[in-house]
This record gives sequence, C-alpha cells and structure tokens, in this order.
Amino acid sequence: MPNHSRTSAQARPEFTHPHIAQSTLSASAYVENQDRFDATTAQLRSLLSLISGEGFTAFKNLSDENQQRLIWLASDLTDKIESIGSFVEIQS
Repeated sequence: MPNHSRTSAQARPEFTHPHIAQSTLSASAYVENQDRFDATTAQLRSLLSLISGEGFTAFKNLSDENQQRLIWLASDLTDKIESIGSFVEIQS
C-alpha cells in the first residue's frame, strides 16, 4: 500500500476515482466516505456471521449456486471496503 504520509506544508494529493472527478476530497466527502466505509464493513460483518459459526449449518444447506452467490457478495463487499478505505486513508 502506498505511503500517503505528508508534512503539514505539503498539499493534499490529487487522485482519480471512478465516481469522483479528479479532485481533492472536501471534509464532507471524507465524512461521506467514512460513513460508506463503516456501513459496508457492517454489511460484510453481518453477512459473514450468517455463513460462519452457528450460521454455517444453514449456509451448508443452501444450494451450491446460492452458496457461491453469498461468497461472491462477501468478496464484492471486501473489494468495496478496500476501495473506500484507500480514500479514507488519504484524507486522514
């Protein structure tokens, strides 16, 4: 992961994001990204609790197709968290 540390005299880095034009995130955009990060993390945590531990028995009883879809969803949420997290890290 790139090192985004900077001294207070340095300007904030500019970046390109698929949903945000090349710019520097404002404080409100930082809060929005932090909220999205927290919400997506909570979604992934909830999903994983349903397919592990006590929920694993129910998961095993699902069709192979539905098991694969749930694993795909967990992977997709993980990718989303990683993407959002990189922007939260840049702003902090």
